Formats: sequence, C-alpha cells, structure tokens
Amino acid sequence: MAALVSVATFSFFTYVSPFLLQLGGLDGGWLGAAMLCFGACAIGGNLLGGWCADRPSAQRAAMLALAALALNLLAFYVLRAWPAALLALCGSLGLLFFALVTLSTVRLLRLARQHCPGSDAVAAGLNIAAFNAGTAAGGVLGASLIVAFGLPSIAIGGALAALLAMLLLWCQSRKLDAPL
Repeated sequence: MAALVSVATFSFFTYVSPFLLQLGGLDGGWLGAAMLCFGACAIGGNLLGGWCADRPSAQRAAMLALAALALNLLAFYVLRAWPAALLALCGSLGLLFFALVTLSTVRLLRLARQHCPGSDAVAAGLNIAAFNAGTAAGGVLGASLIVAFGLPSIAIGGALAALLAMLLLWCQSRKLDAPL
C-alpha cells in the first residue's frame, strides 16, 4: 500500500510544475506559493495521520484518506484551468499524502508487532523502501502517461493508483480479519 500511495502522489507531483504552469496558467511566483501550500499542509498531514492512527478506526481513516487522495487528484484534472483551486489542491495533496504516510507506517508497525514480534526496525525500513520505490515508479508512470496521453492524464493516473491502494487495503483487511 505504501508504494501505491507514493505512485499515486508522485505520478502527479513529479510533474506538478509543468501542470500548474502550462495547464493552470500560473506564473513562476505562484508556483512557489503552490509548493509552500504543499509543504505547510504536509505538516498538518503528519499530525492528522498521527491523530487518526491513535484511534480505533485508523484503518477506516486510511480508506477515507485514500478515497480523498483519489478525489483530490481527479479534482486537479477537472479544475486544471482554475489557478486558485490548484493552489488549494496542492495543499490538500500534501495533507493527504503525509497523513497516509503516517497511517501506513503505524499500520505496518502494528502488524509487524502482532505477526512477527521484534521486527519493528525491519518493518519500518521496508516501509520507507516501499515509499521510495513508489516515488520512483510514480515518476516513471507520470512520464509514460504524458507521452501516451498528454500532461492532464497524470492526475487521472494518480487517482487510479490511489483507488488501487484502496482495493489493496480492503483486501488486506479482509485477509487479516481487521475491521475497517
């Protein structure tokens, strides 16, 4: 799931500058503001993810965050000609991605403690590796989509990856008998 969250986010975010400049009509000054929105909201996403991870419904929060990530990326596609909307969407993308990073990490650590006690460090390392692999794969997917279908398609590709992550989480929760 961690890899797919990164694929979803970075198939789009790797190419966010040309998306915002060419499709959104933003100029270079606004590009900095969009990155600031992403970064500032990323802090909130870490806090939100941690808060949700401490709740009994953490798995449900992860499913909702994945659905919100898919909707956020689809909104980039639909609202690509609306500069103000794009700034807000950059912020919510940072919030959702980093909430999912935290939720995914805590989930994996809990599963490791439950199924293989003493493997926390290995689980944490594998989780980071999965996010990094997903980041690289997301860049490749985004480039492939741009070549095949044009720049707007990266938002749809990211949304589909987020939906695939949702499906994977749902299947895993059924297999592990963990309630959503």
